[in-house]
Amino acid sequence: DAAKAACARALAADPELSWALYLSAVLDLKTASGNASGIEKLKKAIAVDPELGQAWRTLAKAYDRTKDKAAYEKLAADYQAKFGQPLPP
Repeated sequence: DAAKAACARALAADPELSWALYLSAVLDLKTASGNASGIEKLKKAIAVDPELGQAWRTLAKAYDRTKDKAAYEKLAADYQAKFGQPLPP
């Protein structure tokens, strides 16, 4: 709860803090009901900071967990283009 509150405060101050978005998404993804919000936060974190590899990899895991094969495949192609290597499993 303290971590969620800290992320919320950081995002209230600056909604484009990529690490706060990433960490908030990770916390959301701890429950199945948080999949949608976690995925949206990860997508925003990547848009804000395309170099944040952790967000890409966590988003891939979220897509895999939600069985969104099309989104996973697009993310994998974008990751390959961005980083010059395959998305780790």
